[in-house]
Amino acid sequence: MTPLLARAAIITTYGMLSDIVHFEIARVDVDMLGAGRLDSARSIPRAMQDYRMRFAVAQATQAADRFRRHCSSPPPASEDWRQEVETATQAEFGFPLSKLVELLSLQSRWVYEILPSYG
Repeated sequence: MTPLLARAAIITTYGMLSDIVHFEIARVDVDMLGAGRLDSARSIPRAMQDYRMRFAVAQATQAADRFRRHCSSPPPASEDWRQEVETATQAEFGFPLSKLVELLSLQSRWVYEILPSYG
């Protein structure tokens, strides 16, 4: 890592930590060391992990909402478009899209029916 990238990473981390404290996203404990300095090194990783988890959940929720909003009623596809997609996926992956979707459907059913503890 170059020194410039290292500094950028440190600045970004401090910015995230500042937001965590300012917006009270996670608890950051500060201790007084024997030498009179402040120490928060032990609680920073926990606070950052909590922040990342909350951020990931928010992003996943927003993605699901966006998907429902934009894909709940897709426009009808013409037969020419379907054939073009089938040809393109056949050329790219060796299988037409319809066969790939069939494979993914079987895999999903297998996970939810045969391995219910993972579904």
